[in-house]
Formats: sequence, structure tokens, C-alpha cells
Amino acid sequence: MGTDFVNNGSGAGYDLRGSINVPISDTIAVRGSLYSYTDPGYIDNPVHNLAGVNRTDGYGGRFSALFQATDTWSIKLSVLYDHVNHRGSSEVDVQTAQYPKTAGLGDLQQNYIPGVGGQTYDTQAYSLTLNGKIGDVQLVSLTG
Repeated sequence: MGTDFVNNGSGAGYDLRGSINVPISDTIAVRGSLYSYTDPGYIDNPVHNLAGVNRTDGYGGRFSALFQATDTWSIKLSVLYDHVNHRGSSEVDVQTAQYPKTAGLGDLQQNYIPGVGGQTYDTQAYSLTLNGKIGDVQLVSLTG
């Protein structure tokens, strides 16, 4: 568990993680881990009176189970899930000689419609690993 702060951030960020590894029997074990986090936004939208419009939230986890069938053969199943929500764009209005600064906006500020540039995505991954030995030959099969 931890906290973090960002220059011009709208508040504190955090991360929380936990895991467990449990033998179910002499031949089966499971492992799981979960996490959640928030990265505070540092871009403000003064036109809409919003702070930290580019905040990011995420959570997910991983699960695996191992079955040791014999001394030389095992099967492992793994599952991964990740969810990320970028709440808004990290773009800012920048002043150059060619493009004078938008009236009323300072550094690390924008004037976009709330939620523009945000994106949410989920990632999932699954795998099954078969590991064994026939004589002196080691066999590994990974399916994902």
C-alpha cells in the first residue's frame, strides 16, 4: 500500500496490492494477486471548474493454479485481468509565437469538453502450461 503525489496534482494517488499463495494439497497449489491504483490528474480545466481531468484509475489481478501430477509432469493454468480508465486527455493548450495562448488559460490547463480524450480498456490473458519429462527429454507446451 502506498500513496503518491504529482506536481499540480488534484489530490493524492494510491496503490494497494495483495497476494496469497496457498497449497491445497500435496499436488495442487493456487496463487492469486489483486491490485488497485489511482494516479492523480495534473491537468486542470478552469473553464469547467475541473481539477485533475487526466486522472487514471486501474485495478486487476492474476490467478494461477499448479497441479503436480507426478514428479516429472505438471500443469499450470494462469489468468490475468487488467482494467484501466483514463478519465480525460493529458493535452494542454500551449502558447507559441504562431499560436498565442488561449485567453484565461495557464500552464497545465485545457479547455476541452469534460471527458474528451479519455479511454477505458480491459486486458485479459490466459495460458496453460504442460511441463513433463520422457526419459532425458524435457517437454514444454505453452498455450495462451
